Amino acid sequence: MSRSTARRSLVPRVVAAGLLCGLLAAGCAESPAPGACDGIGCSGHGYCVASAGFAYCVCAAGFHPVGVECLPNDPGDPCRGVTCDAHGTCVALDGVPACDCDPGYEESASLHCTPLGGADADADADGETVGPDGGCTAGLTECGGRCVDLFIDAENCGTCGHVCPDGLHAVAACVVANCFLACEPGWSDLDGAPGCEAPCSSGSPTESCNGLDDNCNGATDETFPCAAGTFTVCSTTCDSVGTGVCSADCTLPDAAACNPPAEVCNGADDDCDGTPDNGFACSPGASGACTTSCGSTGTHDCTVDCAWSACAPPAEVCNGADDDCDGSTDEGFTVWSCPLTGARTADAATCNTGCSQSAACGPAPLSVSGTITLRSCDWEGSCSPNDYVDRVVAAGSTITIQRSTGWSGWSDIGSLTLAGATASGTITLRNCDWEGSCSPNDYVDRVVAAGSTITIQKSTGWSGWSDLGSLTLAPTGLVCPLDGALPCPGGSCSRSASCVEVAGCP
Repeated sequence: MSRSTARRSLVPRVVAAGLLCGLLAAGCAESPAPGACDGIGCSGHGYCVASAGFAYCVCAAGFHPVGVECLPNDPGDPCRGVTCDAHGTCVALDGVPACDCDPGYEESASLHCTPLGGADADADADGETVGPDGGCTAGLTECGGRCVDLFIDAENCGTCGHVCPDGLHAVAACVVANCFLACEPGWSDLDGAPGCEAPCSSGSPTESCNGLDDNCNGATDETFPCAAGTFTVCSTTCDSVGTGVCSADCTLPDAAACNPPAEVCNGADDDCDGTPDNGFACSPGASGACTTSCGSTGTHDCTVDCAWSACAPPAEVCNGADDDCDGSTDEGFTVWSCPLTGARTADAATCNTGCSQSAACGPAPLSVSGTITLRSCDWEGSCSPNDYVDRVVAAGSTITIQRSTGWSGWSDIGSLTLAGATASGTITLRNCDWEGSCSPNDYVDRVVAAGSTITIQKSTGWSGWSDLGSLTLAPTGLVCPLDGALPCPGGSCSRSASCVEVAGCP
């Protein structure tokens, strides 16, 4: 470990006296990962920091951490009692203890050796600490292949690659994502410019609130809440840990004068704008609607790294669509269907009650059949039997064509059969005696059908027509349009059926 690296790793311990002691008067302030530090007071000589799931103490100058306590350094042997968390070796630099950490570990705070970037203890010595899935645990950010805490990492302070530079006789630290400088032991900052330009000669064993290192221990105003005129951590209006300027009487800035830090993914409102984790996709613990791979509306949850989880499909509902994205539609649903109407209901009794039809009956359909041949002629015009239509008789379901046989006799030439109606009426065209004399000797010149009547007419000249007689048709009865076999009492008919269970929705 180089001297520069060692000094940089010592910074949180040194800064604790000059910048953070004020927090001790009111108890430990909120840390970047609240909760792990609850009840840890660091023996009243430091402050607790939680990072990557563990808590440790950042001790004031002259003290070193042992577990979660800050114990006094031994002036004769600065490394006495310094454990480096059993993952490193203590070395003394200018009378100040520092930890030379084992491979896979780094001095992330005052005399602590923690896994690189919060990774597992068996991380490779080359510092590659990002997990095989490429992600970092909650509260850490991937920077250059390592998982780091942007709140306290002096090489990546607030953002990846932002290095906090050392100053003249001063070492840099990252506190709450802001860079600070702390004087090395024996030096003081009198001009307010970055760095510590004034050699310190102890004039008083008692520290005064004056912005100077009165007792030459490398810390300024360390017995007060903060060092006058310097930046210090403080509590913001939204209870996050921010930064502000220590007052001339070494009191911490009030919440209104405390500048909020940048927002980080932690489920809290860090920058005091009223919205937790703004700038990230979501806030941990939140849930919302999303569109699934099959187009249904599902839900997703916000993970600890402020990213939405995969969209989870909803349970299948009966709607004609694939809701649960299993490739099937409305699986597991059945309904009762009426075979008469196709109506569907979820309840069999309800379906059966309504599964019926009714209709008004109408006249039976009329049809006629049969062929009557009066004569057939050959190509020379010779026709036989050369019958005449002498009379048309309608009775029941038959219309009969007759010829006169003399002495008022009649012979059937042929008939037509009706279905769905009855016919009535007789039309006499001529009546022939035994000598073949016929009267009135009318001919069928025209047949007219209208409504329920068939009329035989003769021509009277000048396109006039005279009725010779008519036949009347009457329906034989009513027929049900639903089923011709159903009766029609009262002029209407009805039918019902039992519902059947089918797959689908109501």
